[in-house]
Amino acid sequence: MADLAVIRLPAGHGIPPVQFADPAALSTGSEVFLIGFPAETESFPQPTISSGVISRFREWSLAGLSYVQTDAAITGGQSGGALVSDHGAVVGLSGFKFADTFGLALAAPIVDERAHALIDGTSVDAFSDRRFSGDATSGPLTFDLANYYDQRAFVVRGPVGTSVSVTVSSDNDAALDVYDATGVYLTTADTTVGGEERVDFEIDFDVPFIVVANQFDIGPGAFEISGSPGLARFADADDGRRLGRGVFAGNIDYPADIDMYEIDLIDGETITVRVESLNIDPDVTLDSADNADESLAYDDDSAGGLFGTDAEFTFTAPTAGRYLIVVTDVRFTDVGAYYLVIE
Repeated sequence: MADLAVIRLPAGHGIPPVQFADPAALSTGSEVFLIGFPAETESFPQPTISSGVISRFREWSLAGLSYVQTDAAITGGQSGGALVSDHGAVVGLSGFKFADTFGLALAAPIVDERAHALIDGTSVDAFSDRRFSGDATSGPLTFDLANYYDQRAFVVRGPVGTSVSVTVSSDNDAALDVYDATGVYLTTADTTVGGEERVDFEIDFDVPFIVVANQFDIGPGAFEISGSPGLARFADADDGRRLGRGVFAGNIDYPADIDMYEIDLIDGETITVRVESLNIDPDVTLDSADNADESLAYDDDSAGGLFGTDAEFTFTAPTAGRYLIVVTDVRFTDVGAYYLVIE
């Protein structure tokens, strides 16, 4: 949820550690400095320093995260930089900016606590391993899609310059979309109503590439996919989870990921569904699997939140049955964790 990672430095690196300090000891209006490396192409660049003040403190209660709001300029490359006091102590880790007007930095005590948890192997947000792993095969691989929202993701790796060709076939109306792991959309294939679709692209960057297979049919269908140099299945831990009322942690694992949950409701039962995140701009849909018309419920930004992007709606089931709750990133580009709350 906090969008943190820990890296290991080699022994004998000689880099002195910085001093962390609690920003709560500072008052609103205190001067702070943001240090980072925006728009850099040099191997050993000089850091960029911008200054501002602490505007206020903010809390993401559900995640237990505290943030320092500052008007110090955050630009691309300063995300993940150090927010320091006028005494040089790190009081936060920058991560987000809002409409170029203010930025949020995760409070240093939270950074310290979560970094140690990551080092110790503790899962602070109850997530399973979400890395792109698995053995690649040139196929063919078979899979079923249950409905319009269902999809499968496959990971392609290879040296830069590798030519990739992926083909999917089905009696249903299949489609393919290709993204790289940084969120860049590459290409799509949807030229037939039923039969075969094919995409061709080149690996131009040393990152995983994600091929997403989906369909435009409402009903279930069987699919076969194959690729050269090879495809590895990605098992999405969120898809198909049966939920009740409560708080659940989910993750948009790759660009254009559609997380599809199931919930059983009785006739006339009312629920409120909310999605909170700082990593994505979430939207949430409630529907039945066989509904060919407009979805039964949908929202993008009604719940507000720190950036006003959380989604929420209230729904009353017209009939008893199993319903789908679908979470996506509204831009289909960002990835990251979220909370799904059902009350």
